[in-house]
Amino acid sequence: MRVDGDIRSAGPLFSDPTVHPDRLLTLDRHIRRQAMARSAQAGQQQPSLGGFLSINIAPIWLTRLQGHDASPTLQLIEALSIDPSRVVIEVTETGADLTVLKQVIRAYRDRGIGIAIDDFGAGEAHLDRVIDLEPDLVKLDMKLFKRAYRGEGLAREVVEALSRLAERTGFQLVIEGVETESELAYAMETGARLVQGFLLARPEPDFLDTHALSPHIERVRRQVFHHQVDIHRRQGRLAQRIQSVAGQLRDLIEHRSDTALVGLGVPCDAILRCFVTNTEGQQLSPNYDAHQGKLQPQPLVEPRNWSWRPYFAEIVAGFDFNPDTLGHSRPYMDVNSSRLVQTYGLPLSNNRILLIDVVSSDTADAQDARARFA
Repeated sequence: MRVDGDIRSAGPLFSDPTVHPDRLLTLDRHIRRQAMARSAQAGQQQPSLGGFLSINIAPIWLTRLQGHDASPTLQLIEALSIDPSRVVIEVTETGADLTVLKQVIRAYRDRGIGIAIDDFGAGEAHLDRVIDLEPDLVKLDMKLFKRAYRGEGLAREVVEALSRLAERTGFQLVIEGVETESELAYAMETGARLVQGFLLARPEPDFLDTHALSPHIERVRRQVFHHQVDIHRRQGRLAQRIQSVAGQLRDLIEHRSDTALVGLGVPCDAILRCFVTNTEGQQLSPNYDAHQGKLQPQPLVEPRNWSWRPYFAEIVAGFDFNPDTLGHSRPYMDVNSSRLVQTYGLPLSNNRILLIDVVSSDTADAQDARARFA
């Protein structure tokens, strides 16, 4: 809305508890009608404009009207000859009857309209809403994105886990609040399909041609691509070093025993520890921890079996195809060192396996990325 010639968000008005819900609903429909009319007009004048119209609707309004709130929007889409596939309904906040909400969502979806969940990670808009509504888009909460970008461990893991979930289930991840090229680069690296924020554009009365932003985005995309290539090259060089060290450790164990590792100098700072298991995951040796550049045994307090770890079966199966090549896990948090690590495995004789825990380069790479694009 315009105030003294400036464009301002009406968002605070809709969160004002002193304003009667009926008045807000009337205002919402008026704004919705204006936005859809402008979208239809812009699409007719510029068929190549691209993009879509995202409409924010509070679930409590939908359920309060027992599902009939879908009708005004659907009627407008039909009356204005808007392509339904270019419309997305954003579901915000909670406090709605889930059964009725799902019925309304189904009515929109049956007409070809997309569904988005807004502010994922804020308030109660969490995984249960994603599971129940099966959205086409999930918009990440801005504060969660900023925390992940700053490198806060758990926030970063949540964002990356959501990105993997998007890849596996097919919804598109949307990053909001992108204000710098460094943040745009991080959003790209997390796998976001769509981004929005002041870096790209501020609120305007008219639609922007999406192609106008292409040169800016393309430049950052190239930087991200080359940075990712550098990361994989560094990871490849680290894997080569670990392969060489693992071969030396294997020779010592095979020709003597694992006790020959005691006091052995560790030529790679990334190695945390190593130990021997059988192919069923039962640990056969102590942990040999890297301490002050040398391997030192840490006696086992109780028997351990590692076959329950997700990576163990994958490493063992890989030996059938590449017995001389290290298999490795995805990065995970090591509970003993509180560091992000990867476990590498190499087969030994007599159905044994040498496992090596190595500090992952992921955290350093993320910090390097933020510095690089800042």
